[in-house]
Amino acid sequence: MEKCLVLAVDDMAYMESFYTKSLKGLPVEVHFVSSGEEACRVAEKLKPQLIFMDFLMPRMDGEATASIIRRMPGMEKAKIIAVTAIDEGEAASLSGFDAFLHKPVRADDLSDVVARCLGEAAE
Repeated sequence: MEKCLVLAVDDMAYMESFYTKSLKGLPVEVHFVSSGEEACRVAEKLKPQLIFMDFLMPRMDGEATASIIRRMPGMEKAKIIAVTAIDEGEAASLSGFDAFLHKPVRADDLSDVVARCLGEAAE
């Protein structure tokens, strides 16, 4: 089985180890960046199939970052998941995301999203 390329974006550095540990053992290759600007550069270069995007980040927030990434050639089918502490009502009004995970995120939530992504890719 081919590995799913995952990009995790969060301005909190400790989240890198959370993503790495939570997705360990799954057929994924995880790349972590800490800003929207970095996410755009890495997405353009690596073309990840799945992106976990922190919504509230300084300078460029998750919604703006997702909008830029969606317009990149080869990124149209990428799944972008907003990871946010805002309430579900506010989250429903956001555009550019395929799904939302509410913080604090559990490892099971991440692995469920990856499993769905891998299942859709196999179809």
